[in-house]
Amino acid sequence: MELTSPLQSIKLPRIAWDLLEMRSAGNPLLPCLHTLHLLDVDPEDPVGVMLLLSPSIRHLVLGATRREHAANPAFIMMITSSLPNLLTLRIHGYIYVPPRSLIHLPHLSQLHSLNIAFGGIVADYDALQVITRLRSLKCLTLAVALEPHQLTRPLALGTGFLGLEHLHLHGDIQEIRAILLACEQYPRMQSFGLVIVSALSVETILDTFAIARDKLTDTAANLQLRILPDFDFSLYSFVDIFEPFFSLHKVNSFLVDFGKYFPRMNDHDMSRLATAWPTLTTLTFLCEETQGARPDGLLTIHGLAELARRCPLLEYLALPILDVENLPSPSNVPRLKHEALSELEVFELRGEETVDVASLAVVLDRLFPNLERPTSLKTEDFTQHNGMFSRPPGALDYAKLLMGAIAANRECEKATGEIGAECAHPTRPDEQDGPAS
Repeated sequence: MELTSPLQSIKLPRIAWDLLEMRSAGNPLLPCLHTLHLLDVDPEDPVGVMLLLSPSIRHLVLGATRREHAANPAFIMMITSSLPNLLTLRIHGYIYVPPRSLIHLPHLSQLHSLNIAFGGIVADYDALQVITRLRSLKCLTLAVALEPHQLTRPLALGTGFLGLEHLHLHGDIQEIRAILLACEQYPRMQSFGLVIVSALSVETILDTFAIARDKLTDTAANLQLRILPDFDFSLYSFVDIFEPFFSLHKVNSFLVDFGKYFPRMNDHDMSRLATAWPTLTTLTFLCEETQGARPDGLLTIHGLAELARRCPLLEYLALPILDVENLPSPSNVPRLKHEALSELEVFELRGEETVDVASLAVVLDRLFPNLERPTSLKTEDFTQHNGMFSRPPGALDYAKLLMGAIAANRECEKATGEIGAECAHPTRPDEQDGPAS
């Protein structure tokens, strides 16, 4: 059985919970419950949550939407004492729990996934040591906060993280660096992510990336890196920052978020990336600001062509900026027929005001003929923003509409058995009987 509570849930008065508690006589209300999602709990008064907990539960998600909730030191203890067979635990939202309450986590001897990074729980050094005692743990998403004196010597975390397959850390760059150095290597790591909340300089971030690469093995397939400090990364190239990770040849998903300033990423950088990671299926670049992008650091259609040529499995691509100001002629763009890519998102098209949208559509169709596009069009699709588009449409949106027409014609030719050359050069009536005399 699975139970989910929506955000707009029905609020039962305290007396109702008291009656349920009395009627249950200490037994679980739902003794066969397997998965429980409660998205608006009150950790200050958890009687309702406690009544729903059952030893049969394997997966638990708890969230709170109100900021005014205070910390409840007993909250974690109540969960661990009631759910001995729990496999996955996720706590998010405004649930504030002091780090010392995490000492109860080892009671969850079967726990293999712990995600407590997106709420009011921050792990200190003592909490980290407790978490290393979870011998079944495979997936860990955690926000950390260490005391300055704890960063002056190596952290004693033993071998507790050796079995991790997924590790995502949120914190200051020095804290993240210390945790990475506490383990010789992460031999089973498949998914690795960092949210860098603060850092002294870009150099400390680059140094930590190099350390992270040394700790990872070729099993790493998913990389997620978010850099929140507002450093001017436009002074650096993409290769300068991420080249250490290029030696991980099995990466199939890469996400990077630079917050405000994106580094230079030109066609050469994209070629290097595509060569290093030929098995990519998703590639996501996020950035709030693109106005400071330097002209010599912009990706063009030629870089997209390299990506299409070298990453045949790519299904999703999100770019902060694409330069189409000097769009090549469609006849000069190879027909690569990259079949896998279905979603392309671009935050800004540089040169959008002057680009020939029809040529852009043909160029994209030659590279990625299976891009998601509408299967039918009506006049209002071009004039209304509240239908097909959630915002005023741009050149890329219109190009995708035209790609829909190109694809529809291609499907028509396949269905009727027409030959492309004959469709492209139809015979005029006055040519049917030979040249005019």
